[in-house]
Amino acid sequence: MDHTAAQMPSFVCGANEDGFHVKGATWSRDVPNAEFADIREIVSGDASPCGQGTLEIRRGIEVGHIFQLGTKYSETMNATVQDEQGRSQAMVMGCYGIGITRIVAAAIEQNHDDKGIIWPGAMTPFDVAIVPLGMDKSERVQAATEELYHAASVRGSPPFWMIGRNAPA
Repeated sequence: MDHTAAQMPSFVCGANEDGFHVKGATWSRDVPNAEFADIREIVSGDASPCGQGTLEIRRGIEVGHIFQLGTKYSETMNATVQDEQGRSQAMVMGCYGIGITRIVAAAIEQNHDDKGIIWPGAMTPFDVAIVPLGMDKSERVQAATEELYHAASVRGSPPFWMIGRNAPA
């Protein structure tokens, strides 16, 4: 039962017979061995489990996970280790994963505007990327690109400068 149900002095419950109910049931008399846990689905505004403030519901993205597998697979594979007493014990296994593409998706979801992605600095290999359009066709574009490259280089790390046949025309 949920902890909130434990606070009820009496309640109505099923009588283990189709169409019948027990009115005025109590935990101590009718369900003396009930186990209580925090199982009710929370809603925004619920009291915080730590007792300080209220809960606020927000969206989240799983970017990593841990699954405890126990000894199920290690017993099947006879994968063992020795304990402190030198006895052979089945390994306790776990599965740990980081979703690289999920991290990218989370970064984009959290850092964008109407013009596109705003990459967080920690995820970018360069602070500045220069992608000149038509540099091979215009001396003004070439001069402006070189000036921008040198100005950015003086400020810190050199920017990424896309040149060559893969550059946009």
